[in-house]
Amino acid sequence: MSATEWRNIVVAVRSPEQKRQAAITKAAELARRCGARLTLLHTFSVPYPLPSRIPANSDDILEAVAAERRKQLALLAKPLRASGLKVDCKVVWDFPPAEAIVRHVLASKADLLVAESQRHSRVGRWFLANTDWEL
Repeated sequence: MSATEWRNIVVAVRSPEQKRQAAITKAAELARRCGARLTLLHTFSVPYPLPSRIPANSDDILEAVAAERRKQLALLAKPLRASGLKVDCKVVWDFPPAEAIVRHVLASKADLLVAESQRHSRVGRWFLANTDWEL
């Protein structure tokens, strides 16, 4: 499949609160060139950081975290939409995050997945989930 046939590009967004998103920038340029739809996907397994107002039960906590992250993705999507791109935002609570991303890519029949890698210290590699490596 050539790049001109890409119609559905998914961007795995690790930290939606960050303003600078290299993966989104690169994926947006590809989407512009191909006329593809862009999906900003954030997956999380631990609801951290917690919302400012902590709900009483775990389901409400997860929904509050997801809602907050959807707002953050919407802020990232706003300038892309203003430039004419078709952008969807999706937040998923699942474990492990890498497998959640794969499940979404398969279900949505995405043509391309764009994900940033993150540098970890030697000790961090042993104890932290390496979603980018697992993908």
